[in-house]
Formats: sequence, C-alpha cells, structure tokens
Amino acid sequence: MSLETLGRGRTKVGALTGNVVITQGSLAIRADRISFKQNADNSLAVTAFGNPVTFRQKRDKVDEWVEGFAERAEFDDRDDVLKLFNKARVKSNQNELTGEFISYDMKREVAEVTDAMEHARNNIGDELERFAANTLEYIQHEAKVTFEPL
Repeated sequence: MSLETLGRGRTKVGALTGNVVITQGSLAIRADRISFKQNADNSLAVTAFGNPVTFRQKRDKVDEWVEGFAERAEFDDRDDVLKLFNKARVKSNQNELTGEFISYDMKREVAEVTDAMEHARNNIGDELERFAANTLEYIQHEAKVTFEPL
C-alpha cells in the first residue's frame, strides 16, 4: 500500500493504493485505490475504486450487517451517505438491491436505487464544482513544482 498526501492550508488531500481498508466505527471500506479529502472541520470525503469496492457495516440495535459492492464508491462523513456506482449491490439479511447507482443512508439505514442518468442530472452542478476545485488544486500544485527554482 502506498500513500501520497498534499496539504493545502487546513485542507488535506491524499491517495492510498494497494489493498486499502479504511474504517470508521463499524464501517469498513475495502478498495484497490482510495482518494480522500480531509476538510478544515475534520470531515472526511472519500472516493474508492476497485474490482469491486466493498463495504460492510453493523446495523444499529440488531445483530445484522449491511454489505455492498460496486466499481466506485463515495462517502462523505458530513452526511453519512455512501454512494455506490456501476454494478452496485447492497445486501442486508434477506434483502438485496442491485442497480447502476445505489445511495445508502447510514443514519437511517436506508438504501435507494436510482437511475444513473437521473442521479447525474440532479448532481451535475456538484460534480462540475468538484471537478473545477480539483483542477485548480492540481494546477496550483504543479505550478509550484514546474516554475519554482530548484
């Protein structure tokens, strides 16, 4: 496993590669590669990639586990929602959901299947904002490496 990090003021970004396992409480996410962003308020946003990405979490107040699988997963601990993309599947006890996009609300312990196009339409602004922020951060980092004298 390897780790790369880049600190920008009070926000930290990084990536883990290899057989990556991250945990928070009873939640465990396993992936081939994970990129993360830790915000100034200590909240953590994670994007995981794998073949597949898997997660497992113990349900509150019952002796059951929820498990999920997908090619990509996103988790933001500010809202405790895990988003599974591409060949997504969530299992709990005798119940199973499959689809191209599944949103799992960990606080409410509710999983919802949404059409991928509907999700993309509803979240295009957020995705473009995240893309722009990542692009600017990359340019700022590369400009320092490229243009600073040795």
